[in-house]
Amino acid sequence: MFVGPVLEALLTAYPDFTFKALVRDVSALDAFNAGLGPASTTVEAVKGTFEHLDLIVQQTSEADFVVNTADSDDVNIKDAFLGGFKKRYDEGRGLSGFIQTSGCAIFFDGVKEGKCSPSGKVWTVSEGVFLPNLSN
Repeated sequence: MFVGPVLEALLTAYPDFTFKALVRDVSALDAFNAGLGPASTTVEAVKGTFEHLDLIVQQTSEADFVVNTADSDDVNIKDAFLGGFKKRYDEGRGLSGFIQTSGCAIFFDGVKEGKCSPSGKVWTVSEGVFLPNLSN
């Protein structure tokens, strides 16, 4: 399970946080949790795949922080993450943090096919990609 080292580091650094992981096979996460030991915080399984875009939007909107250790070139997943962040913001629950470990070119302006557009605009937090009034 590739995400294991990332989750283990986060659990160690933030033992009081609640963690969820999107998994195709719940037994893989059960094995991960068992390996952590009984005194450890466990990671809650959310069963699904990258084809369950509504689930990704919902889980993203509920999260204070999202870590994507998987596909960085899937436009639909990128849109689901952004949709979840926007939903959270629009509902007045503030901004979420986001870490993408496998590349970020998909988030550049004008990307339609999972490839970086050399003429695309690189957005920064201060410009608020889709979130108005971030300075307030």
